[in-house]
Amino acid sequence: MKRKLLLCAVVLIIMLAAKYALGQDTSEGAWDPITECSFGSGWGPEPDLWIPMLLAPIVGIGFALVRMLSQRLSGPRLQPLRISLPPK
Repeated sequence: MKRKLLLCAVVLIIMLAAKYALGQDTSEGAWDPITECSFGSGWGPEPDLWIPMLLAPIVGIGFALVRMLSQRLSGPRLQPLRISLPPK
């Protein structure tokens, strides 16, 4: 366990050092989120994004309901045979 924590700490330090070394260049000025993030007409997500975002949970719930109903409506399940050997 100690070895895993040490390895995790080393990897975290390397990642933070790489992020610091290769970080954002601030010599150009500050980042303006208003002009940089204006995708389309407004701040809301585009239909290309929100349609799959809404459909994915709905489809997941649909699959879960179909699976639940198919398990409930199916007949009794066969149990595997358990052959017990006679005692020696």
